[in-house]
Amino acid sequence: MEKAKKFKKLCDNVCLKCRVDCCKKWSPFLSEYDKKRIRIINKDETLFDGNLFNTKNKRCPFYDSKKKRCAIHEYRPLDCRIYPYSFWFEMGRIDLWLDLKCQISKHLIDSKEFYNQAMNNTKSELVHWSEGEIIGYLMEGFDIEKFKKLVNGGKK
Repeated sequence: MEKAKKFKKLCDNVCLKCRVDCCKKWSPFLSEYDKKRIRIINKDETLFDGNLFNTKNKRCPFYDSKKKRCAIHEYRPLDCRIYPYSFWFEMGRIDLWLDLKCQISKHLIDSKEFYNQAMNNTKSELVHWSEGEIIGYLMEGFDIEKFKKLVNGGKK
């Protein structure tokens, strides 16, 4: 528990000074499991649009940009729970990659502790996700038209 408090203090110090403001610019992926958890505190049926928030730019409506804090921290989605990690499947197993743009990541590169915690959170939540949600998460942001142009040498 003491290590969790130290990490929270680190996050508070680093995030409050950071100019990237990732929570403001980033849209978390929402599984049905995430949505169920969020509905505990917010029953608004129009809150979600598929696997994203139903807001302008699909950004999280629970981020307090003045305080740089999450208003639903205990109920936040998996994306937010494991950030600055994201999950991926590599050679038939789950792996995590670290977002090096995040200022916290430089404190985590040599630490297995947060990686292991993020991995445990990921595994315990993914068992509640459907296959479609996992594929959707992995493919989010994938531009099929751009990919086709690349494969076809710039031709449509």
